[in-house]
Amino acid sequence: MEKQKSDNGNRKFLYQQEVESNMPEAIDLVIPLIKSEKPTEITVNIVVETDGYDLICYLVSVDGAEKIDDLFNNIIDEELSKIDDDILVIEQ
Repeated sequence: MEKQKSDNGNRKFLYQQEVESNMPEAIDLVIPLIKSEKPTEITVNIVVETDGYDLICYLVSVDGAEKIDDLFNNIIDEELSKIDDDILVIEQ
């Protein structure tokens, strides 16, 4: 930690922190992405951020987000295919 202060009010504070952990960077989960759907394997990244005395940990899965989008699109397409040809369906 390095501190500098001058008489005119300028201040400089440098802080460096290194965290050692045995936590993996990513894990693989097999979970249903949508209720009542079959479980799917996704890779989840573990992100840890520190800010002074606070520790924030959250999970991010780009793979999971893409699979959820694909799953929603497939479910919608299946439901649309069940509608009679007499009904006009407008898609964007």
